Amino acid sequence: MSDIHFTENDGSFISQTEADELILKTRAFYKESEIKSTDYTHYQVFGKARLQQLLDEADSKCVAFKFHFVADEKLNNPRLVVMAVDENGNVLAGQVLAAGPSCPPKCFPPIPPDN
Repeated sequence: MSDIHFTENDGSFISQTEADELILKTRAFYKESEIKSTDYTHYQVFGKARLQQLLDEADSKCVAFKFHFVADEKLNNPRLVVMAVDENGNVLAGQVLAAGPSCPPKCFPPIPPDN
């Protein structure tokens, strides 16, 4: 048995300003790498009802959600799959959440063009 345990309080909140700074640093990294802003995933969205459904299916042992970064079919653009897990990281729900709308192509507000 692993000494690693997840809790329902894992993670921490940051300010919107801190989040914006992380996003800008990431965009700068891609720009320096000469990767166009339309060629990588900026974000992916999962609806509240879908997350709640995943939580409801998982039962009372669910303490967290595990977000896996996975490659797309071209093996280059990360996407997320979401799993409900217990304190030991065991997947609890029969369903795994995936395929949320992503930016690009669904961007709001639209991503700024590369200079």
